[in-house]
Amino acid sequence: MAYWRIQTNAYSNTGPNLVAVGNALREIMGGTATTVSDLSSYSDVINIGASYKVGTDASSGIYSVGSMTSYSSSTYTNWYFDFVVIKYPYSKNQTSGYDPSTRLHFRCKSDYGFRWSLQDSAGSYKVPTSSNSHTWTSNTSTAYSFFSHLMSSLEIHIIRNDTTLFMALHQTNVSAANQDVGVVCMADHEYDSALDPYMHSQNAKWYPGSTMWSYVSNSLLEDNNTAAGTTYGHWYGVFRHEYLDAAGTNYRTGQINDGSDYHYGTNNQLQHYYPQWYPYAQFGIQSTQVASGEIHQLIPMTYQGNNNYAPTNGYGDPRTARIMNVYRTTDNQTHGERFQHGSDYYRVLRCFKTGDDSRGAATRDGCIAFPENNVAF
Repeated sequence: MAYWRIQTNAYSNTGPNLVAVGNALREIMGGTATTVSDLSSYSDVINIGASYKVGTDASSGIYSVGSMTSYSSSTYTNWYFDFVVIKYPYSKNQTSGYDPSTRLHFRCKSDYGFRWSLQDSAGSYKVPTSSNSHTWTSNTSTAYSFFSHLMSSLEIHIIRNDTTLFMALHQTNVSAANQDVGVVCMADHEYDSALDPYMHSQNAKWYPGSTMWSYVSNSLLEDNNTAAGTTYGHWYGVFRHEYLDAAGTNYRTGQINDGSDYHYGTNNQLQHYYPQWYPYAQFGIQSTQVASGEIHQLIPMTYQGNNNYAPTNGYGDPRTARIMNVYRTTDNQTHGERFQHGSDYYRVLRCFKTGDDSRGAATRDGCIAFPENNVAF
């Protein structure tokens, strides 16, 4: 697994500088850049000395990137960059012709800032909204979950391995009390030889994975157990494109509501209409003790479909699956921290608030861990 930490400079706000950051990210995502020194041509916008990469690269053929589209002239309202990352599952070619794919679309423009959209293999059915006109979340107001379109003074964390594409970012030119954090994690499910090839043969838009995203205002990186608040302070969603319902007859698409608690945990009566990752985001995770002292648990995460018990209503996704190489671990660890578990090293990122039934009232900082190197599946 490759882990990248990229620091952008406090550069002059120009169109060419904005596009240069986009090109650097595209080269990382596509595998053209394999070391930080490969980004040296972008030293005007990337702080090469403060950036680094550790771990092994993804296997050949798992990722590809579309061409960059951009504009850097005239007024700042016209500046933008735009590119698509295509991901195949780690189980690609387990059987002949088994090559499902999905897409993560990154775009930055003054209208809604820097954001992502998940797309099916045909480049359609966009999430978290049906168009590119949204902020980091499904929100369409720039008053909330909005990242600067200029891309300067950002700390960007990227996980890129065979099973997982993850990004987290926050601004560095403000105090921790004012740092918003955006996260998106697209991850493969454990391969099922009886189920997955059939699903792919029946529907080319189906993908054996799911995506989690979050946006937390102000409180995630501040080490004083502060809640995000209830007014657009915390967004959290989970989604899976195209599943075969429990009746085995219809392909469906998941429901999302990242401005509610529906994906967040078990407390809401509508939970069966919305997919979730388990341990649920609402569940705080404690460390434990061994003879040598404190140890951080690595809890494999699991996808739980929107498993409504009346499949004829179109919501029932019966799938429960291990999420590969994605682990919940002890809350409140330092963002970007590295720790050893057995003989492997893991990188920890704060992703959402946890420890309460309500996102807005939760005060602990929920952490996810990823292995630094490719590990046995």
